[in-house]
Amino acid sequence: MMNRKLFILSLILMHLAGGGSRVSIPYGLTFGQSIYFLFLLAFTLDFIQITLFFFLYSKASHLRYVKRLKDIFNKRKTRNKFLIWVKRFVLLEIFVIAASPFWGGGVWTSVLLAYLTKTRKILAYLIISAGLIFCMTIISIIAKTIIHVAGHTI
Repeated sequence: MMNRKLFILSLILMHLAGGGSRVSIPYGLTFGQSIYFLFLLAFTLDFIQITLFFFLYSKASHLRYVKRLKDIFNKRKTRNKFLIWVKRFVLLEIFVIAASPFWGGGVWTSVLLAYLTKTRKILAYLIISAGLIFCMTIISIIAKTIIHVAGHTI
């Protein structure tokens, strides 16, 4: 077993390097770490990322591409059926994107959608957090099952 501090550092780096809880939770479970410790660490890192991405998106709002996206999402009257559907179910979409255990979902994309649709921040935090907890639960169940079938941890 590797040094505990080194393990935690490697877990944080794996989480922040783009893998998120999809990588850090199975990695920690493989090394026999407590699921509660892994949930707490992954959720804390994701919560910090939510704040960071809201900040970055607000600072990037002056860029032409971001302005154009915001204008498209916030038009009062639109004939685009896809955008009408997006506006109607935006809270559910934010949750599903945050809860998605696949790449392309997660914190970055759900915060971007919440920012573009001008969802209130407190509501966005709650919905994204609920989606992340759901995602971490799914990942943990799958990883625990695979480790149990394989018969051992490292």
